[in-house]
Amino acid sequence: MMGIPPTEVRVTAVVEYDGPADFGWSPRPTWALGVCAVEDLGDEEAGYVLHLDAGEPIEVERIEPLREPVRDD
Repeated sequence: MMGIPPTEVRVTAVVEYDGPADFGWSPRPTWALGVCAVEDLGDEEAGYVLHLDAGEPIEVERIEPLREPVRDD
């Protein structure tokens, strides 16, 4: 079995696709989280995407209280 080992990450993006995204696999995802390992936050090329409604089981645990989102106004 392969998978992502337990990793402390920071969510960098939340994406809801307007209609399921056609990436060539089923089920077509409608939600995605962009995440980056905490130790790699300074690396602009680090991180990965988790498709939340894909077939793989994903367990997410919040370890810090929610903060106000940063706005790019």
